[in-house]
Amino acid sequence: FPASKITYAPDGTESGRVENDMGTLIYYHPNGNKKLEETYEGNILSPSKQVWFDENGLQIDPPPTPPPLAPPEG
Repeated sequence: FPASKITYAPDGTESGRVENDMGTLIYYHPNGNKKLEETYEGNILSPSKQVWFDENGLQIDPPPTPPPLAPPEG
């Protein structure tokens, strides 16, 4: 995992950043609602650091096989 990553909201504004192996990335559903929030600490991501949301924006349990995500830019 590169030391620096950035995610963007559907409107093009920055929604998340990981620098020096720490930070949060946020991904969105096509309708603009938050899909996934990932928190990295020391370049480590564990399932407990992932929060998933359904298309209505409600927090849900992680899917058994997570859908693919577009890679963040960086």
